[in-house]
Amino acid sequence: NGTLNKVLEKARKKASEKLKDWHFSMKKSSPEEYCKIQYNRFKKIGNYKYTTLRGENVRNYLEKEVADLLFNQNLDYKYEPCIKIGEKCVFPDFALGNLVIESTAWKGPDKAIKLKEKIGFLEQLGFEVIVIVPFELNHFYLPIKANIKTVSELESYLIARVAQTKPGPLLLLLTS
Repeated sequence: NGTLNKVLEKARKKASEKLKDWHFSMKKSSPEEYCKIQYNRFKKIGNYKYTTLRGENVRNYLEKEVADLLFNQNLDYKYEPCIKIGEKCVFPDFALGNLVIESTAWKGPDKAIKLKEKIGFLEQLGFEVIVIVPFELNHFYLPIKANIKTVSELESYLIARVAQTKPGPLLLLLTS
């Protein structure tokens, strides 16, 4: 007579309300812990397909290229570190001191819009942000054009940063 379906639907709604309450409560009381929990859940389904020279698993060929470049230059980078921005956290692809590197091969303008917001937050905290995009996808990333480099441009940039006369964050990483 439909009683079971009514009970199940009521239970689903109650569970959904409880889960929403948990999310709201965790975001307010422990935003960094909340972000890490959510990020770990995301990582489990993240489909890490490539292995770098350093032995870590990354999501795509572009992340692998960047990781291998950083590794070959003996730079001590962090892969997908948690960076707290106010009450939220972001997980950029790579961080070296105050330099953040995002690598993306997404097709379509939506990713650029999200990255522009993320870049703005990170720059307000004093980070320098570089976005690595395959040349053929540059047209999708016009809103963040100033931050875009290719992998070879990144390599030249890193060499120049390390060779600079005044110690920068990368030089400090190399000598510490």
